[in-house]
Amino acid sequence: PGVVRDGVEGFLVPPENPESIASKLSVLYSDPELRIKMGQSCIERVRERYSITEMVSQVESIYDRVMGVSTS
Repeated sequence: PGVVRDGVEGFLVPPENPESIASKLSVLYSDPELRIKMGQSCIERVRERYSITEMVSQVESIYDRVMGVSTS
């Protein structure tokens, strides 16, 4: 749930619920535009949140907090 927003980058379904999975797959199968839109949203989200620059920045921020370094 922290990576995929329901209905934006994909669908979240309850665990061990094959009916729900089948239902969402059916939606995707019948809607090519939705598949494209969700795929594009995935690419954008990964570029924004998981780029190497962003990941390094987040790790540096953690180190700064642990070491008590003030960034202001």
